[in-house]
Amino acid sequence: MGEILAWALSPDGRHLAVGTDPGDDYYGGGELQVWELATGHRINVLRGIPGGISFISDREMPGRLRWHPAGKLVGAVFDTNRVGLFDPFGHSAHPLGALDLTDGWGRGPGWCFSPAGNQIAVSCYTDTTIPLFVASVYTTGFGKVRTLGPRSPGALVVPLEELDWSTDLRRIAGFGQEVHVIDMETEELTTTSWTAPAAFAPDGRTLARVDGSLLSIGDAVTVDLLGAAAMSVHWSPDGRRLAVLTDVGAVVLEASGRQVREIAGTPVVAGAAFDAGGERLALLIDGRLQVWGPGGRVFDAAAGPETVGVEIAGPAVVGIGPEELRFHLIGDLL
Repeated sequence: MGEILAWALSPDGRHLAVGTDPGDDYYGGGELQVWELATGHRINVLRGIPGGISFISDREMPGRLRWHPAGKLVGAVFDTNRVGLFDPFGHSAHPLGALDLTDGWGRGPGWCFSPAGNQIAVSCYTDTTIPLFVASVYTTGFGKVRTLGPRSPGALVVPLEELDWSTDLRRIAGFGQEVHVIDMETEELTTTSWTAPAAFAPDGRTLARVDGSLLSIGDAVTVDLLGAAAMSVHWSPDGRRLAVLTDVGAVVLEASGRQVREIAGTPVVAGAAFDAGGERLALLIDGRLQVWGPGGRVFDAAAGPETVGVEIAGPAVVGIGPEELRFHLIGDLL
């Protein structure tokens, strides 16, 4: 396996897609691999994707590899800064469609599917007031690209690193040096002074953000983290809970702001993931891969050297390292 730069769990939780870099042979390509979580078996691999999946400087950026909401296709940054649509269960490394919109930007753009998967939004440098393009998505590729916003003599917003599309289709939230919200009906852009770490709930309506040691959830709830420095915010898929990773551990809260649990230790920034029901949290902390449920810790194992990410679904949890995956059945080591 090459160096892992991106990964994504399928909507049904059965498969993990993993993207690798090309190594020294850029045009020889990297790989898109598909693994079955329950068995830990690799069931398919597409070899020879130019430039590999994602880009080396984007390793810490989420969303460079995503499953289509229908769970049969994936979208991914490849060839440094293009966005392609791939069949992860097929045999061809050639994308079904590709968008090249970044004017030579030397890294991958932020992008996302619409909730129904019939559209895609891609961030880039543009000469419009909103650095965002939208195109239709088909099983055979992409449709005509639409530029958002009126023309502008200069770029007003830096390219957005991460995009989220609200379930009501009305807004796209983008994270760059600041947080930007795009109204999809009026094509107006609202820029806030909020900075990372911040994350929108899955419905795209509620923003959790940290200002110093204060966590704000939407407009009404503020939680004091008691001086801890927040590193990342992670929502459960159902939007009922969130985990905040800090320099002294993890704090699990309900969306109302009620604290559920504190977990002491030094966490990995990308090392947190809720299961589909939001009841169990997989966490990389103090060199351990742990799973916490309503009654406390239910799984604990050595995370492996340099493990950087984690995913959980059903009875399985997987630790993601720079060049390897470690699969476990929850409870098999306790």
